[in-house]
Amino acid sequence: MFFVVIFTIILILFLMLHIRVVAQKEEYIIERFGKFYKVWESGVHFLLPFAERIAYRINIRKMTEDFPTYTMITKDNTTVLVDISIMYQISEAEKFAYSVENPMLTIENILATELNNLINELTLEEAVNSREVISSRLHSLIKDETDLWGIKIYKFELKNIFPPREIRDSLRKQMKINAEYDELIMRAKAKKEEKILQAEAEQRAEILRAEGERQAELLRAEAKKLAAQMEAESILGIQNAIAEGIQRINSANPSEAYLTIKALESFEKIADGKATKIIIPSQIQGIAGLASSLKELTTSLE
Repeated sequence: MFFVVIFTIILILFLMLHIRVVAQKEEYIIERFGKFYKVWESGVHFLLPFAERIAYRINIRKMTEDFPTYTMITKDNTTVLVDISIMYQISEAEKFAYSVENPMLTIENILATELNNLINELTLEEAVNSREVISSRLHSLIKDETDLWGIKIYKFELKNIFPPREIRDSLRKQMKINAEYDELIMRAKAKKEEKILQAEAEQRAEILRAEGERQAELLRAEAKKLAAQMEAESILGIQNAIAEGIQRINSANPSEAYLTIKALESFEKIADGKATKIIIPSQIQGIAGLASSLKELTTSLE
């Protein structure tokens, strides 16, 4: 009985030692008698004693791999330093375990070769300005290969292309010179536009002044014309009034005495002027004598 209990305990411990729990985002490659048997996904599994073993524990999360900095030569014989990285995920654990001995090293070698070929076809300036194009081409080249190895490449990134220090210093100086030149050009354009606007404003002001003077001249001419017209109308009115008065006098058949009195009134107005000599017509003199006689006759009758 004692031996049965001991055997049972040993058997239970033995079985417990062969129970495995696969964590989430992990997969185990199981071999039976040295050959691939199955892939364990997350959960509880039992490993058959003496027949099965866990060959590989594979992380199936998305991961990033940074490769060492590469030294390469451009088309214009300039040395550049290149940094690259990839984001990947193991999509098929069996292919990843058995297709390639060292998948990441193989990917690194392929990328280095293809990248070197691309950089050799570009000048330094083209390489620096073509990071997105280079990344896209390398991604396309490596994708077909890695799919066969059970690796899915999500993103390939060409992080940096560093020219030598002296070239970087020269480029910084050139960029500074270009920035200063662009600033000078912008200032010159601003001054030019300012002068153009000022000239246009002066021209516009001159046009407005000329237009104002022309309008003022037209208004003065119009005023003069109106004044002359009013004066002519006034003279015409006076002449019409005189003519009408003469016509009325003629139609009334005035007496000689009335005409004589009017003549005397006219003579009186003439006498009030500044003339030093007055020539009196003979008719007026006779009338004056007649008036004197009438005065004496009136006096005697009284």
